[in-house]
Amino acid sequence: MGLENQRSFPMVIQQWPASTSPPRTSGKLPAGFVVQPCFTGLAKRVFLEAMAINYSEEPMSEITVEANNVHKSYLLGATAVGALRGVDLSVMRGEFVALMGPSGCGKTTLLNIIGAIDLPSRGSVRIEGVDLQGLSDDHLADLRRDRLGMVFQFYNLIPTLTARENVEIPMQFKGAKAAAQRSRALELLERVGLKDRADHKPSELSGGEQQRVSIARALANEPALVLLDEPTGDLDSATGAEVIALLRDLNRREQVTMVIATHDHTIAEQSSRIVKLRDGKIETPAAS
Repeated sequence: MGLENQRSFPMVIQQWPASTSPPRTSGKLPAGFVVQPCFTGLAKRVFLEAMAINYSEEPMSEITVEANNVHKSYLLGATAVGALRGVDLSVMRGEFVALMGPSGCGKTTLLNIIGAIDLPSRGSVRIEGVDLQGLSDDHLADLRRDRLGMVFQFYNLIPTLTARENVEIPMQFKGAKAAAQRSRALELLERVGLKDRADHKPSELSGGEQQRVSIARALANEPALVLLDEPTGDLDSATGAEVIALLRDLNRREQVTMVIATHDHTIAEQSSRIVKLRDGKIETPAAS
């Protein structure tokens, strides 16, 4: 929020020195700024949310993911079923982490919570130092759009759009100009080896090619973190190995942090760290 916007909140904040940049915060006012007593209730909450972090410009924390004592329960009839039971996990910037464990151990639930798709029943999750619990729905949507990428087992491509148009979708939500969307999409498709397939629809692509498009789409807005849920689960072993090699190459060259839920031991062998889950708990030490 700049000086020109202060008139929207009269008597709310003290002006910062002209020689300094406006502060960036995660909902907390910086030193020297106060909310006057006349500014309370809903108006105060709206103001604090307006001060929320600018994800595209805030300096990145060395810790990309920090989950503390995360619990998640679901109601099955009248019974609460614990999907996660006190998970502690830190992921450093640039890591390639494999989440492994039997079906039902909580891998996908943990990915959904880290990805701001779901919220924990108890505990906290921070992405680049930002506590997800304190964000409004709009700010969670902004974070998912700007700082997170998702890759799914079954690709989730829009069948009526071409590969290029599928990759452009996240950039449309961010308001990028059409020419910039097209240029970035073609650049990413070239990076995943599919530039010559840019005008093909999903039905005209193999499973491996569709997953490559999904990976390109996840990278569209230059996220800090990419979450992948069984990315090779629907592929044959040879194609899966190609996708793994591509992911590891992107991780190393782009320094994009990746967290992958998988049963694939080939992915585990390529990862920088394996975190094993069982019955909603981390089974082995999760620290680097």
